[in-house]
Parts: sequence; structure tokens; C-alpha cells
Amino acid sequence: MRERSKTALFLLVFGIFGAIALAFGISMSITAENANDWPTTIGEVTISYIQTQNSHDGTTYSPVVFYTYQVDGFSYTSNRVSMMTVSSSDISQAANVVNRYSVGSMVEVHYDPDQPSSALLETGMGGMAWIVLLVGGSFAAIGFGGAAWAWRSKSEVGIVRVGRYGPAPTYGNGVTWRPCDSLEPFAEEKVLWQGKPVKTAYMLNSDGRQSMVGGILLLFFGLAILIGGLVIGSNIAIVGGGFFACAVGGLSYGLWKQSRDYPDISYLLTEKRILSRSHRGGACFSIDLENIYQVLLSRTFTDSFYRTGSLVFSDTQGVDISSIRDPESVRKRMVEAIQLARQAHST
Repeated sequence: MRERSKTALFLLVFGIFGAIALAFGISMSITAENANDWPTTIGEVTISYIQTQNSHDGTTYSPVVFYTYQVDGFSYTSNRVSMMTVSSSDISQAANVVNRYSVGSMVEVHYDPDQPSSALLETGMGGMAWIVLLVGGSFAAIGFGGAAWAWRSKSEVGIVRVGRYGPAPTYGNGVTWRPCDSLEPFAEEKVLWQGKPVKTAYMLNSDGRQSMVGGILLLFFGLAILIGGLVIGSNIAIVGGGFFACAVGGLSYGLWKQSRDYPDISYLLTEKRILSRSHRGGACFSIDLENIYQVLLSRTFTDSFYRTGSLVFSDTQGVDISSIRDPESVRKRMVEAIQLARQAHST
């Protein structure tokens, strides 16, 4: 399976889980909205205590409240306080609920007229329900959007093939760069194009044809979960903090690496070769045009925004010419030069 297919499949599964969570959150929000119009009856609290749960992550507390009520002469028992009750490391939150609903107290019960056994004491969307919507929506957007983006990230716009050379090499088995003395053309070489990446587009991309926009989305997603978890006092804040920390670390490293490499990057297309200085330190590499069998155009979300693109023709893990302006024109010149080089080689 090609690399982009693996990435797209992973993100698609990621999006499906997000869609399931989003559907659950939407269902809860609809139920919460309908519950505002449910009829009420008087019930009595029969059990009320704080449940303690110990794990390797620490101790959490959750309120347990049972109450009985009657509808049309039938007796029912429920333990649902609100649309979603969550555990918290802060015992005071569970204590507040238990203190509001002490054993023997009379309470107003909201029940579903179509299913009286379904009831709750407090209507409205709780904090956890909003987080489920946020998490599900974010996962679905990142997953499905990222899958489509990954699938389209490497689109084939031109293949150069000459019959007697056989079929084009498969991805990952193409030609490779070889060292050269400098980024200067030979005396007899004609320069067709020379350039370097557009800085902002290059900074927001990575070597693997991936945009950092995904990391930025993860950053805001983690921050939202972190703040939401802190507001409601839930351990989900730890998950949000983890996402936030990973996003900050990944973005910081990516920007540092790209900014470190950028000053030395430059490209040169001649009638015979492609020359590249693509990493910090000034080392130069080249590929003879007659050895290139396919030229592909890679565009990330960032490239689409800055109207840039990258050319890929030697492997599947990285780009060969990154984030340049008007990549279609450069590709056209390259394809024409490759065809002429092949003709000259065959005569």
C-alpha cells in the first residue's frame, strides 16, 4: 500500500471514531433539548453517596443518587441526575451533588412521557456533553478532512515514459540524488530555471509533503479540551493537555527545522540535470534528466493557500523541489527537457 494510502486510511478510521462520538453528542443534545419540555413529578431520594475509584492515574469521585417516582400509578427508579455525570479528581463536585440530593429529600423528576422509566433531575447540556460534541466534531473534521487531503496530497500531473526504457519505476524505487561539486551549471549547460521555496509556504510544510495545519488544528483542539476539562473539573483535561503538549512540541520542532534549513535551499534546472541544495550545510546533489521517468505535483493545504507546490520524482517519502511558485510551469519545462534529453541520448 502506498504511503499516502496508509495515511488516508488511518485518518479515515480516526474520522469514523470522531463521527461516532459526534453522533453520540448530537443525540445527547437532542435529548437534552427535549428534556426541557418533559413533564415533571415528585420523587424521593433513596440512595445518595460519593463513589471513590482508585487507579494508577489517581483517585476520582463521582456522585451516586437513586430516586423513586410514580407516573400514572406505576413506580419507577432512576439514578440519572443530569444528561451526563462524570467522575472528577475534585471531590467537592461530587459532594455538591450528593448534598443537593440527600437521602429522604423530595425532588422534582423530569421524565420522558413516551418512556417514563427514562428520567433525570437536571435538564440542559452538561459540560461533559459539550466536550463530547467538541471532541467528536474535531476528530471527524481532522479525520475526514485529513484523509481527503492525504489522498490528494500527491497528485500525478505528468509521467515521462520512453518505450525502450520500459515501465516507469514504482514509487519508492525511483532514481536517487547523487552528490555534485556545486550548484553551478557546467559551461556548456543551458539554465532553464532557478529558484528556491516560498519561505512562508516552506515553513508551514514538512519534508514528507505534509502541512503543519494539522498540527495547528491539534493545538487548538487540545487547548479546547484542556480548558473544558479544567472548567468542569474532569480528568479529560489531562488528555487535552497531552494533545496540546504534543502539538506544541511537534510544531516547535518543525518550525525550528524548517527555519534552520531554509537559508541554504536552492534549485537549478538545466537542459541536462536537476541540481539541488536542499539541506543545511550547503551539500549539493543532482539527477540527470534522462534518468527521470515521472514528475508529480504535490500540494498540501498550505501550498494551496500560497499557490505553491512541490515536485516529486525520485521517491515517495519526501519532495525533491519544495514549495515553489508556479510549479506547473517548472514541471512543464522539466518534462520538455527530459524528453529532449532522452532523444539526445537515443541518437
